[in-house]
Amino acid sequence: MAVMVDDLITKGTTEPYRLFTSRAEYRLLLRQDNADLRLTPKAAERGMVDAFRKAHTASKIEQLAELKKFVASTTFENTRLAQWIKRPENAFARLPSDLRGTWSSELWTVAENDLKYALHHAPGRHGGQDLPDGGQDHQTGWITPP
Repeated sequence: MAVMVDDLITKGTTEPYRLFTSRAEYRLLLRQDNADLRLTPKAAERGMVDAFRKAHTASKIEQLAELKKFVASTTFENTRLAQWIKRPENAFARLPSDLRGTWSSELWTVAENDLKYALHHAPGRHGGQDLPDGGQDHQTGWITPP
């Protein structure tokens, strides 16, 4: 709904509005679960974030990087964990607790969403336009925040 309202206000329409347009595909990067990871560093550069928030976000980014390395290098049910999570019927919550490790469900949600939406950010899916300041790491399938 927010994507539609934003598009209608900022871009207007000359045709019936379609929710699943190519403009909406880019919006998959602009999820609320990764908003702090995308926006806090930019706000910190402009002096708009206190030291605690900056340190908290930096720690979260480091933990997410560790989780991504773990998922990319771990095998589960005879397949790479990254590939297992991409399947629609699978979710991190179905993993045994020893595999979920010490990472929070919040971090797992971000990692899972990055993997599941990576297909939508494949080359050529944006009318020949590159994704700004980020995009998909085609080696691992991870989406990097802009």
